[in-house]
Amino acid sequence: MSDIAVNGKALVMQVLLDAGGNYSVSGYAERMEKAFGLIYLGRDKTDPEYAAQSTASNAAVGAITEREAFTRALQATRTVMQALGGEAKFDMKDVSNQVLAALCTLWFDIPDGDSVIASGSFWPFKPGRCPGQFGPPSGYIFQPDAGFWISLFGKMDGGVLRSEVAKFVARQRQAGTPPNGHISKALFAAFPNSPAQDDLLTRTLIGVMMGFLPTAQGNLMAAAKAWQGEMFVVLRAAFLSHPEPDLYLRANQVIRDPMIEAMQGEPMPPAIWRTAIRDHMLSAIQVRAGDRLFINIDSATREDLEAGIKDPIPIFGGDRSLPARPTHACPGYLAGMGVLLGTIAGTLEAGPTVSTGWSIF
Repeated sequence: MSDIAVNGKALVMQVLLDAGGNYSVSGYAERMEKAFGLIYLGRDKTDPEYAAQSTASNAAVGAITEREAFTRALQATRTVMQALGGEAKFDMKDVSNQVLAALCTLWFDIPDGDSVIASGSFWPFKPGRCPGQFGPPSGYIFQPDAGFWISLFGKMDGGVLRSEVAKFVARQRQAGTPPNGHISKALFAAFPNSPAQDDLLTRTLIGVMMGFLPTAQGNLMAAAKAWQGEMFVVLRAAFLSHPEPDLYLRANQVIRDPMIEAMQGEPMPPAIWRTAIRDHMLSAIQVRAGDRLFINIDSATREDLEAGIKDPIPIFGGDRSLPARPTHACPGYLAGMGVLLGTIAGTLEAGPTVSTGWSIF
């Protein structure tokens, strides 16, 4: 078995699309089992359970429009920024922790303040912590070489989340009423009430949230890093002075392009991986069955950045709106972009200078 680096947009998108059925996410499955348990993100399209487990989830996530996500994120960010009370500088890590927790409560009913609390901490304590404890499992599963510490915390935090979210699911089932969140309601309906299905529901809730939280926070941090200093001041002035009254349209005109450029420079995730299931040629590269392919998304986005192409799609695993699409392309592309735009718009409205927080992940 060899490790093969996949670099450049053409090859990255070719492997993600996998038109020839040459690659598998089975490596994800192995790591998921050691963290919070297997869900459809660790299954291939050829596995009948992929469609059975993913259909309701992908539909619910994909139904959130960019405008809706923008509006929700803007409202949540305004609340957080108002609580800062006019401080001269804010920390994007702290703001995004609070905004993302609020959005997850809205869409997933988690954090519920009981089994899972709103916190950026990744330390493996109970109750669970959102968004903090979702980062390490994501890094452990999706990073090609996660390293000792991310692997350790990924397994530990994944275990904590599984036990604590299971308590949330049990309480909801006992209450006999569907949850309020758009996504949680769809998932509870998709998995009938039984011990086995409740465990799958628990794992799926964690996995879908894991797909959202680290990506959103990482790309917000990329923008904060790129805009420290004068750039943030310039963007704020442009946003506040723009004549468009519709803030969503205004954000698209003022924020979207520089935000995409910041994401392209420091994408989250920077890399993911696949396992080859048959011998084949990838362009001029000989690939053998069992080889691991390190898909360097950052090589694709930086290639576009240098060429002046503003395309965040590689960060989301490909374009799910196309008829021929990667199996694991993110159904939440529009929701994710809306959250990023709304959160940034809310910080620009408030006006303090941006800074970045410390994180080992």
